[in-house]
Amino acid sequence: MVPLICGWEWFPTRRGLATGICLAGYGFGSFFGSQISTYLVNPKGEDPTMSDQKNNEIMFYDVEVASRVPFMIRSLVYIWTVLATIGMLLISRRPVEEDARLKNSTFSDVSATEVSSSQTSDRDINISNN
Repeated sequence: MVPLICGWEWFPTRRGLATGICLAGYGFGSFFGSQISTYLVNPKGEDPTMSDQKNNEIMFYDVEVASRVPFMIRSLVYIWTVLATIGMLLISRRPVEEDARLKNSTFSDVSATEVSSSQTSDRDINISNN
């Protein structure tokens, strides 16, 4: 939610575009995360179902793949920690000076789209006509 709200504050006239970009980022993150985790746990691309002919049992993965699961989880935690830290350092709220500019401007200075978007924002900006 934080990226969506910050995106709406930075682009009040393009709230739909900001929402679409944020949601696309979530989707691509899931896609690449699954690719990375698969590569870490099963780098050789082994078949998931194998049968043991001696005991007539079906196994899902080889012992080598199963033993790489803790390595995969540790690696993904490190990757996610780095990405979350970078994201946390880059995200910011809209500066107060820009909100004050919208608050003190007249209708002729601000487009109708910006006025309607700013009135529905989380900061409740009131624009009056002098």
